[in-house]
Parts: sequence; C-alpha cells; structure tokens
Amino acid sequence: MLKTFFNYCGGKSRLVPTLFQTLPLQFGDYYEPFLGSGAFALALASCNQFADRRAYLSDVDPFVIHTWKVIQDDYLALLGMLPRGSIEKTQT
Repeated sequence: MLKTFFNYCGGKSRLVPTLFQTLPLQFGDYYEPFLGSGAFALALASCNQFADRRAYLSDVDPFVIHTWKVIQDDYLALLGMLPRGSIEKTQT
C-alpha cells in the first residue's frame, strides 16, 4: 500500500483494509468527496483499480485541492522544494 505524504485530520489510512473488504467486486467510476491525504484513492490506484474507470476526487479544503493540483501539474517542482531527506521510501 502506498503511504500518504501528509497526514490529514479524518484521514482513512487506517480504514483502507476495512474499506477494501466492503468494496464491491465490480464498480463504475469512483467518486471521493473527502479526499484529504488521498489514502483510499492511492490504495485503489496502487491496485490498478482505475485502469478502466475514472476517479473524481474532491475536497472542500482549498489547501487539499491546491496540494493535489500541484502534484498533478508539476510534481517535479514540488519535489525540488521539499527539504532533502524528507521523502522516505517505504517497502510493501
């Protein structure tokens, strides 16, 4: 499972295994109204669940939306702004 790069109050990181157990075998597009750190969306993406469907990710917090837009649009610039050694590699 991918580790989120920031913690968010109300995050679903700990719930990912339980959420996977309740996930239907087949489903259409994915709608995430409370993206936050994106724990569940990242978990789905790491299992290739978005290969044949769209993911609609949203949040009411402007910081969250701006953060994910930066990642989507220019993640290399973001990596260059982070302090050296702040990115940890995790093993699965």
